[in-house]
Amino acid sequence: MKRLVYTLCVALFVSLLASTAAAQSVRDSLPATSQKDWDAAKELFDNGSYQGAIVQFQKIYEDTKNPRVLFNIGVCWKNIERYVKAVQVWEKQLSFKDELPPGDVKAINQALAAVRPYISELTVEANEAGAEILIHDEVVGKTPLLGTVPIDVGKNPVRLRKPGFIPQEKVVQVIKGQPAKVTFELQEEGNKTPVSVNIAGASKATIFIDGTEMGPAPFSGDIPAGRHTFEARAPGMETARQTSEVVYGEPFSLTLSLAQARAEGKVKIVTGYEDAVIEIDGEVVGSGAWEGVLSAGGHQLVVRKDGYEDYVEDLALSPDQERTVRIKLEPERDNAWIYWTITGVAVVAGGAVAGYFVFKPSETSEVTGTLDPGVVPTNTLFSW
Repeated sequence: MKRLVYTLCVALFVSLLASTAAAQSVRDSLPATSQKDWDAAKELFDNGSYQGAIVQFQKIYEDTKNPRVLFNIGVCWKNIERYVKAVQVWEKQLSFKDELPPGDVKAINQALAAVRPYISELTVEANEAGAEILIHDEVVGKTPLLGTVPIDVGKNPVRLRKPGFIPQEKVVQVIKGQPAKVTFELQEEGNKTPVSVNIAGASKATIFIDGTEMGPAPFSGDIPAGRHTFEARAPGMETARQTSEVVYGEPFSLTLSLAQARAEGKVKIVTGYEDAVIEIDGEVVGSGAWEGVLSAGGHQLVVRKDGYEDYVEDLALSPDQERTVRIKLEPERDNAWIYWTITGVAVVAGGAVAGYFVFKPSETSEVTGTLDPGVVPTNTLFSW
């Protein structure tokens, strides 16, 4: 009986190692410097910083030209609801299908099938030819536009610009399954409107318009009609900012309210155990995981769980700093031999495969997501 159990454990261990090797093949095939970038991208993805993860994964691809990296870039774009970008990346990856494993090709096609319904077509009309059309600050064509351009379902900033004319921007709401249309009427530069900007909450401040310093508040002067961003900045105060449309012939006035800057930082604590109690400065703030804002300075973090040693750490937090603290709890010494005897195989294999299963659950499970009907095939979530 013992021999049978031992054989089964060895078989399970070998199987887990085999699946781990396959799952980590992308990272393992990268040079050491790119593996560090990969780990940085993983951490950013873990924290929901998808824009930052895109930058890291893009750097890896540019350095290595490994097409398998592109899948993760597409997933990041999908997660921030930039479906056009996701499809473009995955279609580019498919152009290397002869270099990809069959499973990767299948995952790409499934991802494309899930995301394409969230792309519609946009018609752009304008009173001026030769104006650049920008969607999400990316040039997609010029007027007159022959045909349509793809656009994401949801809210999209669409901008038109041409030298000698005041740029114009509109937010286009795109409904799934329906084409969209936007019309622009550009005005020549030189059409200026009187504008006044006042402040509240501070005795002194400096006014900025579109990033250009305009002098101390209050400000009064003529500026070109169009969309502008107004700011009031003062030492020790939070910057007050407002973006507004200034219409030609209609005097514009606004007041920017400043508030005292708060010296705070953001902390995310992850324990890996749902019933682990998290204390900060002697006060219970949550269990399992916690994320919140703390004042800058020193704080004491304590994590408690039955059967484990208390975890104690002094946290130092700078103003505007964001920290993620991942806790590793150690079993109580009296129970340590039981812990290692029962979970020996799981510890050896589980530590190796953790990074894989975070991003690629088993193919038999389903993950509820934001795409209709609310379920996305799990083998299209992430390639690790």
